[in-house]
Parts: sequence; structure tokens; C-alpha cells
Amino acid sequence: MKNPKDPVKLRQRKMPSGNTSLYLDIYVRGKRSYEYLDIHLVPENSRADKDYNRKMYALADTIRAQRLIDLRNKRYNLNDESVASPYLINYFNIVLDRKRKESRETTAAVWVSVAYHLDQFVGKDKITIEDVDSYWVQDFIDYLLNDAEISPNAARTYLAKLNAMFREAVKDGLLMRNPMDKVELPKREETHREYLTIDEMRVLVNTECSDAEIKRAFLFGCLTGLRYSDIKALKWGDVRQQGQFTRLVYTQQKTNKLEYLDITPQALQYMGERGSDNVNVFVLNRWH
Repeated sequence: MKNPKDPVKLRQRKMPSGNTSLYLDIYVRGKRSYEYLDIHLVPENSRADKDYNRKMYALADTIRAQRLIDLRNKRYNLNDESVASPYLINYFNIVLDRKRKESRETTAAVWVSVAYHLDQFVGKDKITIEDVDSYWVQDFIDYLLNDAEISPNAARTYLAKLNAMFREAVKDGLLMRNPMDKVELPKREETHREYLTIDEMRVLVNTECSDAEIKRAFLFGCLTGLRYSDIKALKWGDVRQQGQFTRLVYTQQKTNKLEYLDITPQALQYMGERGSDNVNVFVLNRWH
């Protein structure tokens, strides 16, 4: 079965003579080329014409399939320096820049972390995108779990970004297939979330902090259960007074869904003096 993402596609072009020329559209490593097969279909005016066209199309498709095999075996049109495979680190940084523009700040930070660990793992080795196979990916997983001492759950998050990079490479025509397709990821571990006790909260309240805004936001998060991303995005227009209760009506950053949350008077006191509707409740800089 043909894959719509295959880099070799069989195309048709109508000729002035009335015949149809068959040719290959080849897209490799961001570069497009065409191979004309000198195979033509004729107008179908008879059964013989239809039989002829069926045979010619089958022949052209056989050539297409062979070109695809040659590409995957790295034997076709791969000696051209203009389409040389980029280094893994360089290409990852290109994708990182794309994702940094598209992603939330917290997601972009994960991409940056993966770039750091790739650099640590690869070191001075000049490994290209094309050099990466499933064995290399497994070695990188071992590095994350053992050398970098990253938890299986965090490693799965990092590997998801690496997988996304390889999907981009396939889409860009740099790879024929994703080397992570058959790699088994670390098993997800069940996590036990710890909660602060009342006494621990009292200690935190009385503990000095060099950044009062961060302390205020953290204590507010402890009392409401809101994620950092939601606290950072919270505006005064999201804070509604419902009789004696204060309600947050906000869009959750992770799910993009509208949420409603009634907060306690203790949480309210950490929000400070009310500002204009379009003003953030907490002013947190991008590095927090």
C-alpha cells in the first residue's frame, strides 16, 4: 500500500499530443527533483488502449517502488553534497526554535532540557540525523535513566520531544522513517503526590523569601491547587465575587477548557489588592 508521505510519488502530466506522461516526483532532504520515465498513457478509445495503459501504469509504479527501496537503502541520489544530512544537534535546535514559537513557556523549557541532554550524550561526536537508528535511541534512553538519573516519567516526556523532532525530519524529507517507531519507551511509574500539612504551611508562611511575588504565588497555589501556568496567566478579570464567595472563572492553560473554582478567604488574602481586569494577579517573570 502506498503511503501518502512516501518521498517518491508517481505523477501524471497531460501532453499537447493528447497522451499522458508519467513521471516521478522525488522529495528528499528538503530538495525536490523529477524523473521523467518516457512512459506514456494513450487516450482510451478501445479495450486495447485500456489494457495498454494498465500495463504502462504498472510499469511506472514498479519503477516508483524501486526508487523508494533505493532511497531507503541509501543508494539513490545520496552522493549530492547539496542534500547532505544535517548534524543531529543542529537539526534539533532548528526544531527547538520552531517549537519555542509555537509552544507554551513550560513546554518550550522541556525542549531546551532535551537539547541539553542530547548535547551531553553526543558530546563531540559528529552524528547526523541519518546516522541515528533504534540502537542509538536505546543508548540515549539508557543515558537518561542511568547517567543523567532522570525518572522514567520524565524520560518519557523528553523522548516524546525527540520523537516529535524525528517526525519533523520525516516531514522535511531528511529521513525515510522514524527511528523511534519500534523503540520501547520506559514504563510509566505510578507517582505519589505529597501534600503539605498545616504545620508545614505555617513554616512556609513565616519563612523569608528573596522574591515576595513568588512566595505569594506559591502559597496561593498551595491553597487552591492551581498549576503554575494557570497562576501566571490569571488576571483580575477572572476573579468574580459571588455573594460572600470568591470564584475564579479561568481558561486552564493545559486543556484550554473553561474552569470554575471557588477559593477560600485564606487564598484570597495572597492575591493582594485588586487591579484592572486585564492586569495579571501575579507578576511572575519568564524565568520563574
